[in-house]
Amino acid sequence: MPSTLCRPFPPASLAGVPFEYILDQLHNLAPSYWNNSTNSDCTIVIPVPHLSRHVRLPVRPSYNPSGRRATEPNTLALLPRITLKMHSDYLSAHSSFLRSLFSGASPFDLINTSSSIRPTPNSPLRTSSGRFTIPFDRLPRLLNSSPDHPVLFLPVPDPSSIHFLFHWMYFGELDYIRDALRDGIIHWEGIARNVEYLGLTDDIKIFLGNWYVRWIHP
Repeated sequence: MPSTLCRPFPPASLAGVPFEYILDQLHNLAPSYWNNSTNSDCTIVIPVPHLSRHVRLPVRPSYNPSGRRATEPNTLALLPRITLKMHSDYLSAHSSFLRSLFSGASPFDLINTSSSIRPTPNSPLRTSSGRFTIPFDRLPRLLNSSPDHPVLFLPVPDPSSIHFLFHWMYFGELDYIRDALRDGIIHWEGIARNVEYLGLTDDIKIFLGNWYVRWIHP
């Protein structure tokens, strides 16, 4: 069975520290953590059902810190996927969904909370705002892994743009996303679905809203 996570953010050691200060410090330290697998504390596995020229797959399997291959369901092992070594503080600081998952919440508790119907493959799930539906088989889940280095299966709506959002979480800069939208590398609808799915903070939502008004529906 998957391990139970309990990683509240901010941690108790930072109780009383202003959240904006914590964010600023994370962004200042980002160059030491971005793309650095040696000090990562979690692994994100993103399935890629429809391959795109903009989506890069890992060149070799990922391993957990004990040196053993992380146990995965047979169906998952057959899926093309992106495997990323990440840092949970950056993810939790910007995503209410991931923050809750790392704190031990069930995805069923986070989606469709207004419905008393237990989710099934035939009943649509919705994001907290109700704007997007999420198929039953697109829920995130914790894979068998060490509590010290959890492996999270995260089937985001648009794998092609997730790398750009992770970069923003680390550095707090929007230029990378702006350039990719302008050059057609990613698409507004796809990244907007990812933002909604992950429950990201208002600054990225405001940016995408302004982009929509200026360039898509002026």
